[in-house]
Amino acid sequence: DGAEDRVSHVCPYGTDCSDCGPRWAAAQPPSPPVFEQSTPVELLGFSDDGSGIAHYDVCLGVRALACLETPLRLPAEQVTTNVTLVANVTFINVWATDFMGMTSATSRRVVLDQ
Repeated sequence: DGAEDRVSHVCPYGTDCSDCGPRWAAAQPPSPPVFEQSTPVELLGFSDDGSGIAHYDVCLGVRALACLETPLRLPAEQVTTNVTLVANVTFINVWATDFMGMTSATSRRVVLDQ
């Protein structure tokens, strides 16, 4: 600690040698509260040029059509799903891929009820 009567300049973590007593690291700031909300997502309304929808990919993001994680692949027969939103998520992104391999996408901005 630099005092004239110091014994050593090396001390175990959480102490300031024997001449000054314990000294603890500063407390970490509390984590922000996590708000979660489940919301339904409708997977209808995509154009498939007559070939039919093969599957949907659904993800959450902080920007339109940008995923925070790998999208969840859902079968074409599934017309709705529920997603759990958290405070930093502001977009639900959905891609529909038809049997010809063509993809169309939509993004919906959401606001949590806090």
